[in-house]
Amino acid sequence: MTAFIYDLLLISMLLSLYLSGKELKRVDSLKSKAVILGILFYTFNVGLRYGRGIDYNLYGQRYESFLMGGDFDYEIGFVAVAKLLSFLGVSWQGFVLFLSFVFIFSTIYFIRNYREIVPYALPLFALFSLSRVENMVRWYFGFSFLLIGLSFLLKENDKKVLLYFIFSFLACCFHLALAPVSILYFIIYNCKTIFLRPIVTIGLFYIIGFFFQTDFMLSLIDLINRYSMLLGDYVHYVDNADYWLVGGFAGAERNAFPGLTMQLLFMVVAIWGYKIIKEMDHTYIFAYNLFIIGYLTLPIARQIELFSRYNAVFYFFIAVVFASILNKIYAQKSLKVRPIVIVFISLVFLNYGRFVIVEPFKGNKDHYLYVWDRDGRTYDEMYDTWIDDLMYNN
Repeated sequence: MTAFIYDLLLISMLLSLYLSGKELKRVDSLKSKAVILGILFYTFNVGLRYGRGIDYNLYGQRYESFLMGGDFDYEIGFVAVAKLLSFLGVSWQGFVLFLSFVFIFSTIYFIRNYREIVPYALPLFALFSLSRVENMVRWYFGFSFLLIGLSFLLKENDKKVLLYFIFSFLACCFHLALAPVSILYFIIYNCKTIFLRPIVTIGLFYIIGFFFQTDFMLSLIDLINRYSMLLGDYVHYVDNADYWLVGGFAGAERNAFPGLTMQLLFMVVAIWGYKIIKEMDHTYIFAYNLFIIGYLTLPIARQIELFSRYNAVFYFFIAVVFASILNKIYAQKSLKVRPIVIVFISLVFLNYGRFVIVEPFKGNKDHYLYVWDRDGRTYDEMYDTWIDDLMYNN
């Protein structure tokens, strides 16, 4: 029943975001009923989750301790929000609802720059980012401001660079480690052509996956220690650098490659996304280049937990490329390829959809809980569940 309810609410959320996207394509306004409905559905569906992800439970403990007079030693922006919400008597779950609202609002604010494909791009961006957003609460709170900054950067505006860096600064006020991301985004934005052809991208992906050795990271531990001195939240990781960096996720040995379903999806997006986006404007080329970086660094990120959070904020832009293909094939019906290729692409997309729906039935039901499923479970118990499952499955 837990998996069924999770899937039902997930599909309903994605449908509501699709309808929001259709309205945004018609009228570029955040005030329409369809857009507000999409924001509310995402906010409550994601905001009412319980215990999903390691960080969710760690931050839950720390915030509740803060409500009782304890310390909350994070960046100034996050602490300020925590102080305001605690002053108002908001619980941790209320905090999570607020974070979910901020993320979906910023996602819509950004994705409306892609009005031609926004009905597809909005639910896809929400879907590809979902598991990360549910876990790394502070990171994606900060990233939300970076998305708003990107929205300004993509517009033709004399003050767009200034506004971008203002919002990048705000992002760093919630998580300082977002600073290099904002710089890389700006550099990539100023590249006007696609970085690599698909055959090169796919080849490099497998070369990196086969030959990258996590033991190599041992030589970088001192450098990471110095960097982490600026990032107080990483002290836990620095104290256990060998455990996290060389052993993979939480000390669990990981495969560099995702499953066949995801590998096929990446290939399709890389190849046919290139065919479509090379003819489109710079905003789409920017998204494709970000996807390429996320794609190429995925084998490394799957082995090194700290690197994975950086990889994800590039990989998410697969949503824009994926949506461009869907729009070209199914809405415009103008992708000039053989019917057998259309069938193959469709099967890959359907297989990914099957994977999304089936996974909750195969996985640990405790990873798909809502607040009404709590049934006395504590943050400690949920944390242990995630760690144990991580170790067992890897």
